[in-house]
Amino acid sequence: MISTKKPLQIIPHKEYVRVIRPLLPPEAFKRSPGKVWGIVFYSVLFVLGVIAVGQIDSIWIRALLSLGLGHCVASLAFFGHDLSHGSIVRTPWIRYPLEVWVWAIRFMPSTMWRRLHNETHHVFSNTQRDCDRQLLNSELNVPVRLLSRFVTPFQNYVRWSPLVGLAFVSYTFAHMALAFTSGFRGGPPTPYNTWFGIGRLTRMALELVVCAAIQVGILALVGWDFWAYIWCGPIPIAISSAVTMGYIFTNHFLNEITEEADPVQGTTTVTVPRIVDWLHLHFSYHTEHHLFPSLNSAYYPLVAQILMREFPDRYNRIPFSTAWRRLWSVPLGAEMTPSTRLVVHSDRLKTDQPSKAQVSMVTSDTGDECEGQLVDATPKIC
Repeated sequence: MISTKKPLQIIPHKEYVRVIRPLLPPEAFKRSPGKVWGIVFYSVLFVLGVIAVGQIDSIWIRALLSLGLGHCVASLAFFGHDLSHGSIVRTPWIRYPLEVWVWAIRFMPSTMWRRLHNETHHVFSNTQRDCDRQLLNSELNVPVRLLSRFVTPFQNYVRWSPLVGLAFVSYTFAHMALAFTSGFRGGPPTPYNTWFGIGRLTRMALELVVCAAIQVGILALVGWDFWAYIWCGPIPIAISSAVTMGYIFTNHFLNEITEEADPVQGTTTVTVPRIVDWLHLHFSYHTEHHLFPSLNSAYYPLVAQILMREFPDRYNRIPFSTAWRRLWSVPLGAEMTPSTRLVVHSDRLKTDQPSKAQVSMVTSDTGDECEGQLVDATPKIC
């Protein structure tokens, strides 16, 4: 079916980078190994919380501790997110064990996360090849449509349904099943098909053993008390899912699905209180992250300032509460939006007084010949 939507004007990732990169200080691209201590802190806090649940019988105190444990698991995921992008440490023998730990505590194989998030989602963000995008109408078979009604906010039967918070849990186990049943096959990546290969699947199987061992360890720490374990294992994972999905839904699902990726038009940055940004490693600055995945996240606010100055008509930045309300009006099935390619033109950039970037459309008869061109002083017609 031919789309009736107005074409969205796309700027490739590297065009944005060529404008913004010179305006960032060199230290923004240095690793931040001190964040490893954040992983240690939340890990110790989690273990102490589990032990406390095992020693306390009050259901109300257990509930409060479980809430704290859930935030610990979510915070470890934010550290794991930065870790997988190499912005904390890059030494493999340090990074990989830390990745396995922070993802295994929420029953996510780290190899699966890296394959889905780093190697697929970031490359094909909000395009048909993105494994994390909203499903198209043509992809909604009966079981998926039914599940989506409960675990997504899109045309949900229950307004503000708490089951929406479980979306990351369903995402994890659905992709796990798909990986081991069809992940060794070829074909272009879609939400239903991401190629893993035998090597990755083998690592995932070993990481799943670690996931299970951690859950057994939690059960042992609470004295093999099943109900205490529920407060320390499944419930914190569910709380962590709700925290992370609050960002994921608002960061991407208000944006059009296009034929080509545009990291600014295809993402939304949400504003949250400063203390939340600090606790969650500025995860709310998602457009900035898609532009510079390995940037020290402390510099995302600076990237946001540059985007507001250089690309004010393309940059999506709204309060989290506004974005969350809008999600419940999004249709269950999405439609592809056609796109046209743009090329960035700008004056010679100076770090002391940068000029505003401008864009012009690359017409269809030029093909890809002008892709990636950035003109310094004199505008050039491609």
